[in-house]
Amino acid sequence: MEFYEKALDVLEFNKILNMLKKYISCEDTKKMVFNLKPCFNYEKIELMCSETDEAFSILLRFNLPEFLNVKNPTESFKKAEYGVFMDCASIYNIGLILKQSNIFKRFYNKNKEDIKYLKKYFDCLFIEKELENLIFKSILSEDEIADDASFNLRKIRSEIKKQNLKIKNIMENFLKGDTKKYLQENISTIRHGRHVLAVKSEYLKEIPGIVHDVSSSGSTVFLEPSLAVFADNELKHLLKKEQDEIERILKYLTKKCLVYVKEISINYTKIINLDLIFSKAKFAKDMDAVKPKIVESGEISLKKARHPLINPNLVVPIDIEFGGEFKNLITIMVMCGMLVPVSSSSQISIFKKILVAIGDEQSIENSLSTFSAHMQNIIFILKVVDKNSLVLIDEIASGTDPDQGGALAVSVVEQICLKKATLAATTHYTQLKTFALKNEYVKNASFEFDLNSLQPTYKILMGIAGSSNAFEISEKLGLSRYIIKRAKQFMSKKAVYLNNMLTKLELYRNEFKKRFILQKQKALKLKQFEKNLQNEKENLKKTTKFEIEKAKEKANEIVEDIRFRANEILSELKEIKNKKNSKIVSELITKTKSIVKKNIFGLYSRFEDNEEKVDVSLNSFYDFEVGDLVLIRDIEKKGRVLKCVDGNKKVLVKVGNIKTRVEIEKLELIEKNKKQKPNVNVSRKFTTKQNKNIKTEIDLRGYDSQEALFILDMFIDQCILNNLCIITIIHGKGSGVLKNAVTKHLKSHPNILSSRFGEYGEGEDGVTIAELK
Repeated sequence: MEFYEKALDVLEFNKILNMLKKYISCEDTKKMVFNLKPCFNYEKIELMCSETDEAFSILLRFNLPEFLNVKNPTESFKKAEYGVFMDCASIYNIGLILKQSNIFKRFYNKNKEDIKYLKKYFDCLFIEKELENLIFKSILSEDEIADDASFNLRKIRSEIKKQNLKIKNIMENFLKGDTKKYLQENISTIRHGRHVLAVKSEYLKEIPGIVHDVSSSGSTVFLEPSLAVFADNELKHLLKKEQDEIERILKYLTKKCLVYVKEISINYTKIINLDLIFSKAKFAKDMDAVKPKIVESGEISLKKARHPLINPNLVVPIDIEFGGEFKNLITIMVMCGMLVPVSSSSQISIFKKILVAIGDEQSIENSLSTFSAHMQNIIFILKVVDKNSLVLIDEIASGTDPDQGGALAVSVVEQICLKKATLAATTHYTQLKTFALKNEYVKNASFEFDLNSLQPTYKILMGIAGSSNAFEISEKLGLSRYIIKRAKQFMSKKAVYLNNMLTKLELYRNEFKKRFILQKQKALKLKQFEKNLQNEKENLKKTTKFEIEKAKEKANEIVEDIRFRANEILSELKEIKNKKNSKIVSELITKTKSIVKKNIFGLYSRFEDNEEKVDVSLNSFYDFEVGDLVLIRDIEKKGRVLKCVDGNKKVLVKVGNIKTRVEIEKLELIEKNKKQKPNVNVSRKFTTKQNKNIKTEIDLRGYDSQEALFILDMFIDQCILNNLCIITIIHGKGSGVLKNAVTKHLKSHPNILSSRFGEYGEGEDGVTIAELK
């Protein structure tokens, strides 16, 4: 179609095709590349791009199969069907088609779960391994038949070698013998398929033979010696036999190939299609291209778009909603099933017509000025443009009087917009910039320009009309300020106002951009801080929950053990009570209650903020007596019990010079009144239920020294009851308080034989290894 043929030429689409050509394996596929034209069917475009995108994904994930240079076998098959056997090159090409099909099929079977859109090319490939092997056994290349093609051929070629050797010996005898002096050159050569000597013409009669040629000067004759004539005749006969055998082999192979004409032809088509698709994928990989979202609405949104013909190390990615030469080229690439250099969030529409008016189209032959040629192109565009058109006009209505050209540009743009076409037009006309500001269906855009470097930044500013920087650039280049000032006086007030407004807008935009970037950086830092804080909060929550659960388990074990020991003591107390030994009973009850109260209250205080409370029902066993040394836990102060009041629910305690009433639950016994301690020695034996699953290791980390030593004593008792010899006590390194307390306690413990810190691999000085007696 005329409306896109010109666009392809103007936008230099052939350069894209030349770049794609470098990735092609088959010569026939290269011909397909130069016949690539934009497709206008949405479903077909979507399918082509999806095929290329899938090939791109396969390319990134797997090692691609080998691609062979196969040719179209159609003409060879046609001649063969008319009785003309195929030549060596044609049959070798069919072998390549079968081999390529087999390579593709193996690749597909290995990766079929990842192949969807390309399945139709791989799935139905025809495989004929027997014929493939036969061809490559018989044919080595496009012009060489293998010796193993047949038994007769091998035999004939062996005889040919012997005959050539015989002729060589005959000729060498002439070159080295007495006849050497008659020769113009000391070599033998071939003339008309016969072995000859270069003999000086004056010595022609000295060597009998047949003359086959004479030099242009007549000084040399090419003579076949009589002795070589018979040998040459025999060689010629053998060569004829060889050729006959080769023809027989080729006819046989042709007949075998003709059985699969349809299948091999279909395979060829699939192969070159896959070659083209994977070539597009390789091109896309090197161009860092993607498949954009494809629509039919005419809406275009390109993100981080790069011109495919500019060095990727030099090009500046830009965002654009519509317009720009590169956008047209990218659109055409998509309509040819290629991936394009944009981000994956981009959207591209397809169009039925692509209309362009770019460049100097002055025609001397037709006596057309630049403006006339340009307007002829625009007139053609206005005739064919519709809502399915993509229109690009460079410097619309330029090359004539600015006032008339500007008015004409506005009118043309308005007319194209009324046709609902997608239009991108470049201009310097103030009228067109103003027109875009007043109409919602037209939008201004401009390229950012750095006045300091006098260079464009190649960033497109959507919604902003570009101001003319002619005065600023001229001044920086050295033009007199007086001339620039006078030039401004010649400008119309309206033009000056608009230019000043655009300049101020640009300054405001730059300031806003700086602030926006600064705020964005702050927002990112704040977001990262919040994320880190949240992560720390979650980690702390998990750690706290874990430690609480762990502590609960330990507390429950300790409470159960205390209850068990208390019950054992109380059982023995009953026996003693039956023997009416009240003093011993009083002492043991007091000591038992002290142990139970002290340890269970310690555990209770660790979990008083949790929903689950440790059972402290044994508190009722405890009785304070006058003179007992106690600790008031609320204020961490020690005092002496003066008397019990309020039915033992409160106790009068003296702390220093102060007397106070304290609830019994807030007191902790430190030491009994020694004056009331009976001078009776009681030998007691406690029996404890053995635990077959007793551990040899205890972890005291997290407890204070007093709690840790109490738990350690119970652990040692359990280990002794279970006949254990070596135990491991984990106390950690930390500040050393718990470690020192454990070390000191073990040295004076009656059931500890020896103790030492752990060695390398045991925990070093974070653990203590103890040996029980």
